[in-house]
Amino acid sequence: MLIIKLQPQAGLIDPAGDDLGRDRFGYSPTMGAFALWDAARGTWHTKASKAAKERYALVAAGGIVHQVVELNGAEEVPHKAGGMRTLLHGQPILSGSIVDKYVGKPLPFAVQSQNPINYWPDAPEDKLTCACGCGEPTKGTNPFVIGHDHTALHDRIRQIGTVKEFIDWFDAMRAPFPTAT
Repeated sequence: MLIIKLQPQAGLIDPAGDDLGRDRFGYSPTMGAFALWDAARGTWHTKASKAAKERYALVAAGGIVHQVVELNGAEEVPHKAGGMRTLLHGQPILSGSIVDKYVGKPLPFAVQSQNPINYWPDAPEDKLTCACGCGEPTKGTNPFVIGHDHTALHDRIRQIGTVKEFIDWFDAMRAPFPTAT
C-alpha cells in the first residue's frame, strides 16, 4: 500500500509552475474527494514501476488518513525542473469497509521517513492468497506464488488429458484462432 503524506495547503500557486497545471498543492479540510486526489496523485520522486504494483493508497495530512484511493497504474512524466517524476492513476474510494477502516484515523503505522511517498509492505489489503487454490499468501499484487501458475495450468491440462488434447480443446473453444502468415 502506498502512503501519500500531504502538507497543509499553503495558498494558490502559478499553474504554469506545476507539472499538472494545478493552482494549489497540499491538503485543506475544505477539499472534496476529487480535489484531494488531484493534490495527491503526483508528481512524485518515486519509481513508477514500483508504485504501479500497489493496489491502494492512503492520503494523509497531519498524521490522519483523509482518503483511500484504488490505484490502477503509474507513469513517469517530465518534471518542470528536469528529469522525470511519477504520476499516479486511480479513483478515490468514497465508501465501504476500507474507508471505514482508515479514513479519519491516524496512519496505521509510524512513518519514519520525511519523504511524502512511503510504502506499507505489510498492509492487510495487499495480502492475497495464491490463485492456484493452495491458500499460501502471495507477495505484492502477484496472484500466484512463484511457480504455482504453472502448477495450476498443468492441473487443468490433466483434466482434459494430454497437452495436445488440451490445445485441441482450447482451439475448438476459442475458434476461429488466428494463424500466423
